[in-house]
Amino acid sequence: MLEQLGINAKKASANLAGASTELKNKALEAIANALVDNAQKIIDANKVDYNAQLGILDGGMLDLCLILTELRVWQTVVFRL
Repeated sequence: MLEQLGINAKKASANLAGASTELKNKALEAIANALVDNAQKIIDANKVDYNAQLGILDGGMLDLCLILTELRVWQTVVFRL
């Protein structure tokens, strides 16, 4: 599954490389909207990953790597656009 996602991403990047600025901006907007629309699903899945790493990573590393909150999802969207 992850391998296929990587293959798809590589194909998409090749398609976007020659795309117009307008099309690239529309793609970024669609990605941002998908992140916002799916924020709770992303956060819920992240909690599963977080709980799996409890006791393996220390608290600071857990916070840096795995804790997603709605605020962090919004920050990702806003600061990447």
